[in-house]
Amino acid sequence: MRGASGAVRIGYVGGQSRRRYERVIGDWATSLGSQVELVKIPPFALMKLFGGSIQHWIQCLPESLPFLSEGLERLSRQYGLDVWYVNVPMLAPYLMMARDYGQLDLGFLLLAHSAGSEAWLRQWTGVAPWLTERDVLLAGTHSVKKALLQVSPQFESAVEVPPGITVSEHRASGSATGTHLLAVGVDEGKNVEALLDCFAAVRKLVPSAQLTLLGEFGVRAAAAATALSTAARRDGVSTAPPSSLMESWARTVAFSFSKLFAAPSAGESLDALEAAEVERARLRVMVLVEERGLQEAVTFSVPATEEARDGYFAGADLLVDFSTDPGETMGFHLLQAKACGLPVVCSRWNGFGELVETDGDGRLVDVVWAEESPCPVVDVAGAVDAIVHLLRDGEKRTSMSQRAMERLREYDNERVMPRVTTALQEAGDRDVEWHRLVLWAEQCAVEEGAEANGPLNPVEHSLFSRTDMEMRCSVANAVHLLAVTPLHQLGHVYNLPNLEALGWLDESPLSVLTGGTKVPLQAWYGKVRKIIGHYAGRAPVDLSAE
Repeated sequence: MRGASGAVRIGYVGGQSRRRYERVIGDWATSLGSQVELVKIPPFALMKLFGGSIQHWIQCLPESLPFLSEGLERLSRQYGLDVWYVNVPMLAPYLMMARDYGQLDLGFLLLAHSAGSEAWLRQWTGVAPWLTERDVLLAGTHSVKKALLQVSPQFESAVEVPPGITVSEHRASGSATGTHLLAVGVDEGKNVEALLDCFAAVRKLVPSAQLTLLGEFGVRAAAAATALSTAARRDGVSTAPPSSLMESWARTVAFSFSKLFAAPSAGESLDALEAAEVERARLRVMVLVEERGLQEAVTFSVPATEEARDGYFAGADLLVDFSTDPGETMGFHLLQAKACGLPVVCSRWNGFGELVETDGDGRLVDVVWAEESPCPVVDVAGAVDAIVHLLRDGEKRTSMSQRAMERLREYDNERVMPRVTTALQEAGDRDVEWHRLVLWAEQCAVEEGAEANGPLNPVEHSLFSRTDMEMRCSVANAVHLLAVTPLHQLGHVYNLPNLEALGWLDESPLSVLTGGTKVPLQAWYGKVRKIIGHYAGRAPVDLSAE
């Protein structure tokens, strides 16, 4: 159904937070609201769909599938939705599975800004079977879409739409010395040790150089994970709603999807836990700083507010990022740097190479991931040359700043959102080939001795009290079968050779989602190489050359 204006009606879970990642997504949704009718759904209404616990819902399969389908249909009808924008992304596979089960007239809008971490790859592996013609999956970069296609041909329909930002005039003023570097993120994949080694070499050539390290998402997520784990151990699963969507996202990833709605007790404030995690992160970073004798030149901070974060960007002369994180996005902070006119020196990794224009608004540093190398390696020497050159050349930084502001228009939400709206309108006019799920289920090789699922009793489930009951029951049974079928029997859905190294072929789409994140980063690189090997790249020119 469409609203009175004929615009697409999109539901999303309402909520506000000061957390940076959620604020970015919130701004994106607000901009989308200028093109479509956005309908805010209370968080508690979402929780009720799962009976307050995803773990319990999974344990009750297959009976819980019609429960979720019926609830989803009622909620969609209540709010008059055409599309659901799942801004708690880790719930998307379950909601889409329930949508397919009931063949509901509902599309989903999904954002794929990240694909390569274990958590995100489990997410997209779990999503693949349930994508339909009504859904719009936005890939933030070409690199991310390529990674998704390594997982499943189902992602061929993904629409490449760059990240958007609300453009405003607030150019960075820079520092008095012109030698202040800013880096965002201290997680393992951010290569903080390599960054500090680089900075130590830079200081030998530019003694006045200073570096500010901002710790953000990883610190917040760790605190949320601590809160969740503590509450779960002591109190079990709570049905109290998370105080922010960011918290629910972090809890989902950190606690293996199984206790999404657990919340810390009143006596364990998330803010207090964040403060403790900030201190632990500071200590880890400062040990590395002291080992290199950089105590007088490096500052570590976790901004408490958006305004404080903006202040660090405004006072910097150069943004530096050495990330080779498999779960790296296109880089929201790189986009903010562009909005401030702040030049960038960053690794040529994933979407960074698409966002940063070499010698235009920044410099890209080579990342080498040779066949014999267990993990990608940043060219630190090349980065030193690039940083020193830009710190010494104020005119070049000024021209890069101007170019960054020019290129920002490419990411202006006023230009991006019409593309999203067009994709949604086109998807809304398509018919769904529900019978495809039945054909896929028939192709599954049933292992010897396995018991086939019997037909559902249509009398028990209101969704199937219709004239096309036989077909609806066939699709519903197909959804349940596909959800619990091992991946190695789903070669018609997945690119199995690319998934073999992950060790998931004996898992099902459902168990992949509930498997949790188990592999240390250094070991994960080897497992995920066939999917994200293209993330690493070499700059086409010598970074130290003019």
